[in-house]
Amino acid sequence: MRPTVRYPEGKLEDILNTQIRQAIQGAEKDGRKVEKLCPHLFGKGLNAPVSLNMRPIEQNSALTLMAELDRLSQSEGEENMDKRTLLLSHPIKLIVTCIAPPRGQGSRHFCRQFWGYDQKQRMRSLNTNNNWCLFYALCLAQRRHDQELIRKNLSGPESRMTKQRFSEFVRNPEAQKKEAIKLMNEAEINFEEHFFGLPHIQYIQNFWDGKFPGLYRIVAFEHAPESEVRPIWKAPPGNLLNVAIFLENGHWDGIRIINNFFQFGRNEKYCIDCESCYIGQGSCQKTEGFAVECEGCFRPFFNEMCFQRHKPRTCKMWKRCQKEDCGRAYLVDSKNPHDCASTYCKRCFVFHPQKRGCFIQKKKIAKKDYRICAFDCETTQDSTGYDNSTLVNEHQVNYISLRITCTVCSDKGEMDDCIICGPQRLLDWSEAEGHDPIPNFSEWLLTSFDKKYDTIVWSHNGGRPEPLMQGMKIYEFKVKNSPKHSCCIFRDSFLLWAIPLAQLPLTFGLNCQDKPFFPYLFNKKSNYNVRLDTLPDKCYYSPESMSEKKFEEFSKWHDENSDKMSFYLPDELRIYTRNDTEILMCALLAFRRLFMEHVTKGADVLLGGTTLAGVCMQVFKSMFLHDNEIAIVPERGYERSDTASVLAIKYFEYRALRDGLDIQHAGNGSEVRFNGKKLDAFIEEQNKAIEVLGCYYHVITKNLSAPNRAAPNRARRVVRAESCAPNCGAPAIYEPWTEVPFDGESVFQGPKPREEYV
Repeated sequence: MRPTVRYPEGKLEDILNTQIRQAIQGAEKDGRKVEKLCPHLFGKGLNAPVSLNMRPIEQNSALTLMAELDRLSQSEGEENMDKRTLLLSHPIKLIVTCIAPPRGQGSRHFCRQFWGYDQKQRMRSLNTNNNWCLFYALCLAQRRHDQELIRKNLSGPESRMTKQRFSEFVRNPEAQKKEAIKLMNEAEINFEEHFFGLPHIQYIQNFWDGKFPGLYRIVAFEHAPESEVRPIWKAPPGNLLNVAIFLENGHWDGIRIINNFFQFGRNEKYCIDCESCYIGQGSCQKTEGFAVECEGCFRPFFNEMCFQRHKPRTCKMWKRCQKEDCGRAYLVDSKNPHDCASTYCKRCFVFHPQKRGCFIQKKKIAKKDYRICAFDCETTQDSTGYDNSTLVNEHQVNYISLRITCTVCSDKGEMDDCIICGPQRLLDWSEAEGHDPIPNFSEWLLTSFDKKYDTIVWSHNGGRPEPLMQGMKIYEFKVKNSPKHSCCIFRDSFLLWAIPLAQLPLTFGLNCQDKPFFPYLFNKKSNYNVRLDTLPDKCYYSPESMSEKKFEEFSKWHDENSDKMSFYLPDELRIYTRNDTEILMCALLAFRRLFMEHVTKGADVLLGGTTLAGVCMQVFKSMFLHDNEIAIVPERGYERSDTASVLAIKYFEYRALRDGLDIQHAGNGSEVRFNGKKLDAFIEEQNKAIEVLGCYYHVITKNLSAPNRAAPNRARRVVRAESCAPNCGAPAIYEPWTEVPFDGESVFQGPKPREEYV
């Protein structure tokens, strides 16, 4: 991007939007709908690409990617520039991976509405002079549920409102603004962003999960008449209250009751988890004058029928704690007795006090029978596979070989009537024989086995070329054709052993034929009917790709056998591909047998292990890990801290020593926050803020003339400068652009954990 471009951030966001949209359109050419995508941004100065996890389209927008780029502005890079500036000053590459699964779930009762919305159930966000309507709507929807907390006498926010106070709150724009600012401050939301959307909903959900665990769940809908009612964003299930918000024409509002807001059919209710309607009774209705506490489980009942129905089984399974400060219903479990101070943790899957950290738990290796498949492909590279986008010949599969066995046959020897393996143990699909290998292989594999046993399908280095990219590695994926068919789990054995297939016989001491030489470049459609009395010429075997030792071995073999052997491509493809699948299958069974006989005492690690590290972790967690031994450390550590460039912290330490000042910054505590914005450093006794390289954000143009540096959006700089102006009560801002007297001098260096070990 040229330095002269006005509003470069806005231009970059438009470019990213266009590229993502084109990727989606390309993936939907065959009629499927893209549900998830994963963008990766490559550029200079990055050790790893800027990547987003595979998520729905709405959550992985260009705006989300721009937010990730903003994080790079606090990371020091090369050429005295932060990583963000360095990245945007050079050509960048964007790769978008889309997932468009086929539809095949059959008919479901999706709820459609054609009559608009019940506006009485809509709580308007009264934001007139700001763009914080999202947080207004969240506060409105949250406060709406405070009445339910009061009615049920449940704990919640200290500021929960009664019905009368809430009615006043809905009509008071100043009160809404005050609550929105409070929420944004507590969740550490930057006030000056020009747009707030789905990524910020996740920030609020994370904040509420930490402050009110198990209480609030955000559900976001969008105006889409004549279409299926589906949330555009929702938190995982498990929380008590659904905080619903609604987006229309770029404005967010709160929703009182979801079932009443959307005009569904008569007696229809909406289930957020399965995103469809249902017809049925709700919770049990109270009978007037009936209130009984069961003497066995101590749970209260307000309906005679419910009280009688719970006695046979439920009374023995569920109890209610009789302590006044608890009163919770709990499932009777002899292994995990009820503890009032403990709650169920979704991270470590055990009950423990909330203030106590999480630990990695022991886990037994599962024991069950399953089907093992190994397949291998051969590809052509003839002129029909030329790819204009990459300017190389595209690999097109023309032969697939598949071998099948199971854990029972592996342990007891192959049986002719095995119900797990089936009658066919070896199958081939050849283009030379009139097959279309990939569709025929996929259809047979997905429809030939019933649901009783899972099928694990292995290939060696089968993740190439696109799925196994830097920044997103697919370890396995599961496919199930229908509820009556087996679940097929595809894995790559190269993640278990990062060695070539030809070395597996020597590695495991396999009693099978070694991998032979094959003329890959002779594998063309034009050669299907060609019969040679000798071997193909050496050039077809790609000798330039061989090592010196391998080439000597190949040259000797070719010279000795060239005149003695005939060559017919369809037959040689069958022999070569079947040999590859035999090597892979024997290696898998040998690997499984080694662990079962010498390590796990009969437990099968191949069922749950996709990588060698995963297999070893299974063994460690099942055999060597003790209770509460290894803690699960939060991603950002136990204490939330600010990130800052090393250059800035060095300057602050230098300035503090030079002038004898007490300067607060990210290196000695935390950054001071003013009006929602974090200041790089703050001198309290002088009421002065220091912004290192802050000229980009404060409209100081004298330092923006560098031709190879990309400046942020000017409109954003103006907003930040106005919000930090001294006449608004902000501290005076000092720009040390030319005062930093060193370049990489070690004035201050934070601790590096990897270097602290002795």
